[in-house]
Amino acid sequence: MLNVIYRTYPGYNDQKSLIAFKEKKDLIQVGFSSLLQSLEDLDAFLHIVVDNPTDEYLDFLKNIISKFKVESTFILRKAPFGNQECFGTCLDIIKEIKNSHIFFCEDDYLINKSIFKNLINDYNLDSSYYIFPYKHPDYTKLNVHKIFGYIKNMNNKKKYKRCLSGCLTFFTNSKTISRDIKIFNLYTLGLGDHNLWKVISLPFISSFTILKEILNFKIHKIKAIKKYLSSIIRFNKAEIYYTEKSYAIQLSNDCLPSKLEILKLIENKELFLEIINKEFNS
Repeated sequence: MLNVIYRTYPGYNDQKSLIAFKEKKDLIQVGFSSLLQSLEDLDAFLHIVVDNPTDEYLDFLKNIISKFKVESTFILRKAPFGNQECFGTCLDIIKEIKNSHIFFCEDDYLINKSIFKNLINDYNLDSSYYIFPYKHPDYTKLNVHKIFGYIKNMNNKKKYKRCLSGCLTFFTNSKTISRDIKIFNLYTLGLGDHNLWKVISLPFISSFTILKEILNFKIHKIKAIKKYLSSIIRFNKAEIYYTEKSYAIQLSNDCLPSKLEILKLIENKELFLEIINKEFNS
């Protein structure tokens, strides 16, 4: 069984948007459709969490869904709106899910149609893991990622590579994330995704930067410190990986794979997608 938790909202971040996608609907039409296509013919259920919904946006999403055979439900969020609050709603969904693979998905991703068939059927995966579906460009640009990756992957010939952190689009299972739910709640209190993942990957070595961020919270400082301290004393933490094969691409001008950064300059959406699909199928 696979449960997918898709998080979306009608707004568009113009600072990170690609010129090939003039408005949010262009992005969603492509990204959401690719996710739905990857779920067809699978034992899967899609939870669509919509932050600050409008009737027009909901009708738009429903029209896309109508073209695919995927079982789904809508969760419409009331105020307060925002990434942290919306992610908290996603975590609430997890509490009701047992014995299932889980995929969290943000709405600016293009998804490879073979992602779930490959990951679900890979019995070499350990039982406790988090997997990011592509190699984020930061892994080859920032020293903290390069050093961590070099140490952890020195003799690693597997198709999954260890990494320090990533974004909030990831593959796991219900047992792992249910065990770590208090850690993920740190994001809802204000901790950024980079330090959130370091609570799992480097809880002691990164304690200074994690606590420094928490101490800058306007509210929830004490609550967050308690959650962080209680989490670092646990053993048998999950390992965090990214896939060498690109099973997803974040359609944002600061997250494109290094060899595809030229796509920032392409205005034609069809040409953009043609090049991206070649990357997927290579």
